[in-house]
Amino acid sequence: MHLKRIRAANFRVFGDGTNAPALDWELSAGLNILVGENDSGKTSVVDAIRYVLWTTSYEFIRLFEKDFYINGTNRARSLFIEATLADLDPD
Repeated sequence: MHLKRIRAANFRVFGDGTNAPALDWELSAGLNILVGENDSGKTSVVDAIRYVLWTTSYEFIRLFEKDFYINGTNRARSLFIEATLADLDPD
């Protein structure tokens, strides 16, 4: 099993696709590397994956107001995060 795709809209630096690009990233079955400038959304990608798949650690994960995308003075009222898993088997 592996994470094949992660999508998010109105989550942190990722908009809804109209004012700012939404996150839509297809991952390979092997190693995936995330590279970018500061404040480009690397941590947001990792946190989106953590929110949707949860975590095995004991830390508490929840959304905060700052997790909703801001465009000027307007903050998004909803957000969307979706993960697609591939190569699932009964075991």
